[in-house]
Amino acid sequence: MRLLILVAAFTTLALPATAQETRIFADDLGREVEIPVDPQRVASLYAEQFTTALYELGAPVVGSSGRTADGVNGGAPYIRGALTVFDLTFEDSGIAYLGDWRAPDLEVVAAVQPDLIVISEFTADSLDQLSAIAPTVVVNFRDTPWLERYERLADASGRLPEFERRLGVYQRRLEAGRIVVEDAVGNPSEVSIAIAEIVRGNFMIYREYSALTEVIRDLGFTMPDLIADIEPGFQETSIERLPEIDADFLVGTYNVFFGQTPSSQRAAFDDVLPGWDEMLHAPRHGQHIYVDRNMVRPLSFEMLQTTLALIVTNVAGRDFVPFEEN
Repeated sequence: MRLLILVAAFTTLALPATAQETRIFADDLGREVEIPVDPQRVASLYAEQFTTALYELGAPVVGSSGRTADGVNGGAPYIRGALTVFDLTFEDSGIAYLGDWRAPDLEVVAAVQPDLIVISEFTADSLDQLSAIAPTVVVNFRDTPWLERYERLADASGRLPEFERRLGVYQRRLEAGRIVVEDAVGNPSEVSIAIAEIVRGNFMIYREYSALTEVIRDLGFTMPDLIADIEPGFQETSIERLPEIDADFLVGTYNVFFGQTPSSQRAAFDDVLPGWDEMLHAPRHGQHIYVDRNMVRPLSFEMLQTTLALIVTNVAGRDFVPFEEN
């Protein structure tokens, strides 16, 4: 009862002094939500994927979910993704910490008086309570392609022109990258790149991995059939199927905040399958690439362009031994 009273009270406080112009936005649950044409106080409940993008677009973010981890931001809550991309913290930005992305603190969400709340399907259990505070739209994370997801956020927040401007910059840099790739390898569709790693002892393969797979596809590279044929996202696979991901290049990630380095990630493969690096073409020929996970996961044009530079440099900026299937 206390929570309902507080939500009602804060909702009353959140009403603007003058009525905002509104429009209907169809979210990814098929709901038609009446939202402000030009939101002035946006609450985001998916820091890495939503807050980072909204902040990059210049949207007025007043609150965000966050997380805590030893060794990150002194153990205080941090805005995953935005901390890496923009050095953005709750302490210095004026953005309020709204709690965990799966279970936000509804009282704090109400207290920041949002006029728009953006959530993913992971937070949909709280949809009714959040909708009582402010118009709430759901942008699907798992099933919406990377750039389409970004465009949906830009549309909901009234920042489509800035999205289109930044998209144009990326596309110009992509065209330059394609020229370099084609000069180095010829037809990029004849070069395959597999994304795979060991996660807590399990062999994981990735069909979708944020900016990584966006750039790989945009440059025209392919993936091994085993990876291309799985559902969008990632999948745990038997380590016995390791030879089926053989490719020109193998890509994995690490996160120093979690105590991971490229050498520790390679050691994780050793623990699961000793001699794995002699079974695959890429590690045998020094074509196993590790990238900082925090640089490729956030939904951001800044990171998309960084990833583009990483892939072009590691594939086209070197000699490599092509993989030839038996």
